[in-house]
Amino acid sequence: MLRHVLSMSILLATANEAVTAPATAQTAAAPTFSVKSKLGELMDDRRAMAVLQKHIPDVMADPEITKGRRYSLRFISGFDKRIKAALPAIERDLAANR
Repeated sequence: MLRHVLSMSILLATANEAVTAPATAQTAAAPTFSVKSKLGELMDDRRAMAVLQKHIPDVMADPEITKGRRYSLRFISGFDKRIKAALPAIERDLAANR
């Protein structure tokens, strides 16, 4: 059931991006992310997701992490010491990807 809900969420998010995406990739500016960004936004971006997987791979491998998509990474860090410890490095790497 959870897999089905997650699959539908991903499908709807992908469809929404396709509708709202600019006509050409050249006109689209790279998004700016920080630890204040919503986890879902970070997970949906290839480069931001790579940063998360680099610094908190065990957290990102947990299927339960998708429940936090609507919260900022900073907020979620209040519940997980591994994320809290990695916040400075994540912030630095997200800033470097701008």
